Amino acid sequence: MERASVAAWWERRRAGNKGLLMSPTNEATERLNQRCQQTRINADEIDPGGRHIPVGAYQVHAGDEIATRQNERRLTTDRGEMVRNRAV
Repeated sequence: MERASVAAWWERRRAGNKGLLMSPTNEATERLNQRCQQTRINADEIDPGGRHIPVGAYQVHAGDEIATRQNERRLTTDRGEMVRNRAV
């Protein structure tokens, strides 16, 4: 199911559409995130040898897309705005 979900997400993305993946657990979310990231690496959208930082269970690379999960007034975006829940 996870492979099929990521394949459908990738197909929509390649067609220029946005897609959303949902999962029942944090563990499943981590697996989906890693599959999506690897798909983008395989397509040369992300350079795994380029700039990256460890964040929890992840290696976040330049070009990764991140959706925030909570407000954090101490962090700001590249536009100087506070990080807000569900910001991308």
